[in-house]
Parts: sequence; structure tokens; C-alpha cells
Amino acid sequence: MAAFCLCALALLLASGCVERRITVDSTPRGARLFLDDRPYGETPSTIRFVYYGTSRVRLEKEGYERKIVMQDVPAPWYQWPPMDFFVEILCPFTVRDTRYFHYELEPAKSVTKEELIERAKELRERALTPPTD
Repeated sequence: MAAFCLCALALLLASGCVERRITVDSTPRGARLFLDDRPYGETPSTIRFVYYGTSRVRLEKEGYERKIVMQDVPAPWYQWPPMDFFVEILCPFTVRDTRYFHYELEPAKSVTKEELIERAKELRERALTPPTD
């Protein structure tokens, strides 16, 4: 009887699970994806994650402006205490939380030589100007 109770307890404790995934897509597809400065291949990509909160999403593709977004991924109601205990530990099936984010990349703007020189002069002036308190 003790062995049966022990096995039942072990199965009960091993049963709960939450799978968290983020799918990132872009237009155009094939942009290099960085999530919190870690490379994850090209879009579309699906990534497993552990913690909810804000993540830094960076997308790069040649011919397009780099896109950086601070993306909030809020926890669903069943991940708030004390519900999280029951879902993570006691729930007899796997709960899947999949989030989908889509980003539009803007075509890169061409900069003329004169504009580039003008920007460099402005930066030089700002760097040489002493800060005011």
C-alpha cells in the first residue's frame, strides 16, 4: 500500500507542466532575430522561454532598418500565485502558452554623402561642446 501511495504521489507531482513559447515573425521574412541579445536564427522562429516580463527583440535584415522593440509578455491569470502552484505542479495535463509577435521592417533610407558629412559635423560640435549643468 505504501508503494502504491508513493507511486501515485510521484505521478501527481510529475504531471503538471507549462510550455511557454514565443513565435516571432516579420515582413519581410528572413530577418535575423535576437531576443535579449541572443541570436535565434531567422524569422519566423519559435523560442521556448521560462520567465514572463519584458524582452528586447532585435530584427536585422540587409536593405532594411534595424528594428528594436521592448516587447512585454504578461503572465496569464493561471500563472499568478497561488494558481501557478496548481497549474505547474498538480495539473494532470500540459498547458501550452504560445505568443505570436509580428513586426514590419522599414526599407533602409539611403543617405547622401553630403547628409553624412553634415551629421558628422553636428556630432563633432556636440562632442566638443562642454556640458552645461
